[in-house]
Amino acid sequence: MSLGNTPEDRVTHTITDRTRLWLEQTSRGQTELWRLKSADEVKTWLRFRSALPAELVDRVVLEKSS
Repeated sequence: MSLGNTPEDRVTHTITDRTRLWLEQTSRGQTELWRLKSADEVKTWLRFRSALPAELVDRVVLEKSS
């Protein structure tokens, strides 16, 4: 993971051999928390200050079926 807008405020965290990924969503279907677990049992949580709509996760806007 790499977070931050500029090189000065960038934070990088490497997760090797991820074994599990959980996404927690609000009742409106917005992603608010990622929980990751690696093979060596290290757990990483990434909580979003503002919940992300599902269609914006990974900066990809998914087409909605009409």
